[in-house]
Amino acid sequence: MHNGSEYSFSLLEDKSIRLISHKQADLSQGFKHLDENIYIKNVSVEEVDLFKINSKAI
Repeated sequence: MHNGSEYSFSLLEDKSIRLISHKQADLSQGFKHLDENIYIKNVSVEEVDLFKINSKAI
């Protein structure tokens, strides 16, 4: 969670977090356009609430 929104993320080598969005509207939240429909923003661990969601289908 970052600023009230949920994002996928990856952990970078310097222990910062890369948030990943597919919404162009997140450009106004400081995200940068990386590729077609992919927007990223690097933040510190202190700026986010991290949690893992496990989905299971039967």
